[in-house]
Amino acid sequence: MTVLCWAKLPESIDLCEIGRKVRLAFPNPQNQEYINDIEARGHTDSVAQSLCALLLLSEAFKEIEGQISELLVLKRTENGKPYLENSSLCFSISHSHKYVVCALSDESELGVDVETSPVADEKAKKLAERFFNQEEKIRVTDNPQVFNRIWSEKEATAKFFGTPLGEYLAQARGSVPVSDKLSSTELICVDVDETSVIVCKEKGDGEIKLIKKTLKNI
Repeated sequence: MTVLCWAKLPESIDLCEIGRKVRLAFPNPQNQEYINDIEARGHTDSVAQSLCALLLLSEAFKEIEGQISELLVLKRTENGKPYLENSSLCFSISHSHKYVVCALSDESELGVDVETSPVADEKAKKLAERFFNQEEKIRVTDNPQVFNRIWSEKEATAKFFGTPLGEYLAQARGSVPVSDKLSSTELICVDVDETSVIVCKEKGDGEIKLIKKTLKNI
């Protein structure tokens, strides 16, 4: 089962209250360091987005397994990919401006990305020239508005493999697969409100259950 939870950020955010809710949702004392690292970033919007994403993770977890175990620990790999210690479930989070999303699966590794920032046509073409393969460059040249879709696909795929985005872009630009497993993955576009979310997962792992949440009520 794969669950995709999404929400819009509230217009006003109480970071202390969100932090309190996250700590209640992930009660293991070992999670304090993970949460503290987020709160130490300093940029209010980034902190709010990341904390709200963890609240969505707790909600997605309830959909699959019920209440979160006190044994559950939030961790990151050496490359920065988040994962759940003491659980076989895989998750991925993303946020862009007012949108926050979290995908959780008991079947497959995951990568998820949402992009809502508009990119000027000329900038899109320059970025495509630098990071995209030939086919993708043509797509952007013909229609610069597809830039976000292609970029989001790359972000989601890089997250799936737990590979730094810069490293994956360098490999993908030359059409060099980041992994032999690339052929066994699929990219799913899920329409969410006024935007779209890209989910990278293993093929044949069933449908994605889409759940809208209101963060102020979590």
